Amino acid sequence: MKIDWGTSMLNDLIVIGTSLVTVLFSLLLWLRYKSKDPQVKTVEFYPPEGLTPAEIGYALDEKLEDREVLSMVYYLADKGYISIESDKKGIVLKKIKDVDESEPKFLGTFMNAYFPGDAKVFDMKNAPKNFIEQFAQAWIQVQSGYEEKYGTVYKNESFTRRFVCILFAIINMVVFCMEMKEFAAFALAYVPAFFVIFGMLLGWKGYDNYQVNEKKGKGKIILGAILYEIAIVLIILMVDVSILKLPTLAFFGGETAIFALSIVMATRSDKNAELMMKIYGFRDFIKDAEYDKMVVLSQDDPEYYYHIYPYAIIFGMEGKWSKHLDKLAIQNLTIRRKGWEKTK
Repeated sequence: MKIDWGTSMLNDLIVIGTSLVTVLFSLLLWLRYKSKDPQVKTVEFYPPEGLTPAEIGYALDEKLEDREVLSMVYYLADKGYISIESDKKGIVLKKIKDVDESEPKFLGTFMNAYFPGDAKVFDMKNAPKNFIEQFAQAWIQVQSGYEEKYGTVYKNESFTRRFVCILFAIINMVVFCMEMKEFAAFALAYVPAFFVIFGMLLGWKGYDNYQVNEKKGKGKIILGAILYEIAIVLIILMVDVSILKLPTLAFFGGETAIFALSIVMATRSDKNAELMMKIYGFRDFIKDAEYDKMVVLSQDDPEYYYHIYPYAIIFGMEGKWSKHLDKLAIQNLTIRRKGWEKTK
């Protein structure tokens, strides 16, 4: 069904103009709220003072995932609250003592999830009945505790600006379908619109996860971009116009630009941005630690390797960090940790 919306030239100008205006406004939003003062990454051999692995995990991308679970088990062992042992059934956690009151509140809740009441042993295959509830409560406390000390991870308007980008992308789709005289395509636009939104959300998550796991984050960005572009191509095919026409190129280019700008639209809060420079510096040390420096640090603190291991898990670098232990063992350097003892 064709609807006469006006002259062809006017339709072309409306499509081109809409694409240019939405891209321009998206660019202005990004320029207006992007971080103005570039932060300088520092060299760090220890995590920022007072931050547990879970809190660093939250500071990285405002999310808490399974990796943080594993890191906190090793953190509790490193602090001497539990022991990690293995038997014929698998890994068994044993409680050594209660969490000190000076520790963050969530750590006690996390401990209670594994050892409710007078329980002294946690079997991975037989979790306590209220494990999930306690565990969820601990993560809520991680978020509230972090924000109490440092505020939000991202500036409050970050989500609003990303949402505006979604609106701009959909507006471009509606205008393109209508001005190309394809009412049927407009009526069916909700199908590719779903891919547009899902692609954007996946791209955002990938960008935010990139600092935690570069490979995983990059994969999500690429997948999100593919889904997004598929949606744009579907609309073009439904309208049945040549992609070489100027308005079609403007539409395709504008939508692509909006997607890219929406990804980088999230801006970290000032306190988080400053903190991240220390976290990134610490992460880089774990990734590229020199053997000579490792020897010095381990000689000063024989438990240094185990202090850092839970944080290496957060960054997805436990494999790299474990290799340092093997190198140190060659020099007969003994490293011990109460409750998590390992000698080489």
